[in-house]
Amino acid sequence: GNIKTIRNVNNPLAYRYLVLSGHYRSQMDFSMSDINSAADRLSNIGKYIDQVMLARQGILEPKDSTGAVDKFNKEFKEALEDDLNTPKALAAFTLLEGKVYTEDAKEAIRLFDNVFGLQLVFDTPLHDTILVEIDKYEQARKEKDFALSDSLRADLAKKYNLALSDTPAGALVHRIK
Repeated sequence: GNIKTIRNVNNPLAYRYLVLSGHYRSQMDFSMSDINSAADRLSNIGKYIDQVMLARQGILEPKDSTGAVDKFNKEFKEALEDDLNTPKALAAFTLLEGKVYTEDAKEAIRLFDNVFGLQLVFDTPLHDTILVEIDKYEQARKEKDFALSDSLRADLAKKYNLALSDTPAGALVHRIK
């Protein structure tokens, strides 16, 4: 029927994200469509987090020069101190997402993930074999050997369940879920 229970939710983190996206003093309508939207949003956030956290040593600039990390930290803290305004705190993450690829963004990402318990940070370094494959991919792109780079991209997806993205910081990977 029209009644859905928490047992119908097969993605508890999506449910958590959905609950966090509404203020705790506000009534929340629940639908599977909302859960699916929250799951999609979490997937996008997870891709960005992977790209930063799994970046090869030395590829990321040490410090964000745009001020976005500092602005995120300030807005995130202010939102949480403002009657635990989690929707506003979640929105602050858009200051970083897809825009900031720096070492200091890693701490902001860890803070975001730890506060909300989203379990999106994967800090295990990539295996040397994978790093070699990524380097080969970047070299093929530089040499405009797109057939080889596409083949290497496909191999990373098939063998290691990793997707490559070309970003301003270079080729970064994220886990395929």
